[in-house]
Amino acid sequence: MNARPTMKLFSILIPAFNEGCHIHDNVLRVGRIWPSEDIDLIVIDDGSSDDTYAQAQAAAREDPRISVLKLEKNCGKGAALANGFRLAQGEFIAFLDADLEIKPEYVQKMLEAQQNTGKDVIVGRKVYLQAHVPLLRRMMSWVYRNLVRLLFNLHLRDTQTGIKVFRRQVLETCIPRLTVKGFAFDVELLALAQKAGYSIDEYPVELTFKRTRSLERIKLMHILRMFVDTISIYRRMHAQG
Repeated sequence: MNARPTMKLFSILIPAFNEGCHIHDNVLRVGRIWPSEDIDLIVIDDGSSDDTYAQAQAAAREDPRISVLKLEKNCGKGAALANGFRLAQGEFIAFLDADLEIKPEYVQKMLEAQQNTGKDVIVGRKVYLQAHVPLLRRMMSWVYRNLVRLLFNLHLRDTQTGIKVFRRQVLETCIPRLTVKGFAFDVELLALAQKAGYSIDEYPVELTFKRTRSLERIKLMHILRMFVDTISIYRRMHAQG
C-alpha cells in the first residue's frame, strides 16, 4: 500500500458539471486567494459534456497546486465530492461550488471561524437580497429547510449552501457510510456527522445570484429525486437507530 502523501493544511474540492465557460478563471481565482503552497485544489469534472475538463487542465498548468479528476459519466455532486476527497491531502477540507456564486474569500473566513470556535464542521448560511433571488428558488429552499429540520433535527438555515469546511476526520468517518450521490448528499453527510457527535456551526455568506435561468440547470426530476432521497435517508437512519 502506498504511503499517504505529505499532508497539507487545507484542500478545496470543486465539483464541476458543464462549467467550461467559468472553470478556468474561477479555479485560478480561488488559487490567488491562497498564495501558500500548503493547500491543494481539486476540480472534479462530473461527466461534463462540454470542455470543463480541458479548461480545468489548462488552469492546472498555470497553478501546480490544482489537480483535475475526470469522472467518465455524470454521477452526481455527492459522488463527485466523495471521489475528490480520495485525492485530498488537507487536514481541513472545503467544498466550494464551481460557479462562485459564493465568493471564494469566504472559504478562508470559514476556516478561521472553524479554528477560532473549534467546531468540526462550518456550513455556509446564505445571506442575500431577496429581490435578486427567484421566488421559486426561495420557496423550494424554505420547504426543504423545514423538511430537513423536521426529519433530522438539523437546526441549520441551509444545508445546501455550496460552501462548507470540515475537519478531515469528519469526512473519513462519514463518507464511507454515504448512500446518496445527488443533491441530498449534503443532508446525509451533515445528519451522519451530527449523529456521530461532531459539532456543526454556520457562517453567514453572501450569495451573488449570477444566473437568471439557473433553475434550468436543476431539472424538476432532480428536485423530486432530492426530496425522495431525503425521505429515504431518514427512513434508513431511523431504522438503524
